[in-house]
This record gives sequence, structure tokens and C-alpha cells, in this order.
Amino acid sequence: MNGEPADAVHRLFAARLAGRGAPWADFAAAVVVARGRLLLDGAAFARVLGVHPAVVRRFESGDDAPARAPRRLAALAPELDWPAVGLLPAGDVTDMAARHPSAGGAWSAVATTARPASTEPTQPAHG
Repeated sequence: MNGEPADAVHRLFAARLAGRGAPWADFAAAVVVARGRLLLDGAAFARVLGVHPAVVRRFESGDDAPARAPRRLAALAPELDWPAVGLLPAGDVTDMAARHPSAGGAWSAVATTARPASTEPTQPAHG
């Protein structure tokens, strides 16, 4: 954020969501601020993101992780500090999604877990 009233709104909303036990309160507050800056209702914001309105509601309630956010979210509000709330730029060393061949755009969400492929040969089941 950049020191504007949106910072205060973000902090207040994040604190309220965290008080209710929302696992991704900071991310949710950033999504709400982004939507507010664009002056869009939930349905219009969902259309712009290319998701169902229920997905936007989950993001805004803090019930869905930044890792599930559409890549275009950060581009809609580039003035927000997305890395601070879990949405990292593509190419970040912790950004496994950006390494996938289908990845595109400038932003990607953090992959929270990654497991290397097994190098063990597979054995047919006997039975």
C-alpha cells in the first residue's frame, strides 16, 4: 500500500478478519481494497478476474489462499503490496507456479507446497 487511507482500511479489515479466525486475513483485506479502488461490485469484479462470484467472496472473507488467486489480480491494482500479502511476482524463487509451462503474465501466487517427482522406478502391482 502507499500510505493512503486505503492502508488504514486494509489494516482495520485485516484485523477484524484475523479476529474472526480467517486464515488469510491480510490477503482478503488487499482484495477488498483492490475491488474498492476499482469501484466494482462483487459480480463485476469476479467477471474481470474471470472467476465465479463465490470465489471472490471466499477471497474477501479470508477463507481462500493467495495461491488460488487468478494471476491477473495483482495487475488490476499494481499499487498494492501484493508480495506482503502472499501474492508474489512471477520469477520469484518461491513461485513454483511461474515455472510451469502454462504460466503467463507478470504475477503468480505462491505455491505453498512442492514435492519433487520420484526418481524410483515404478513397480507393477502383484496380486
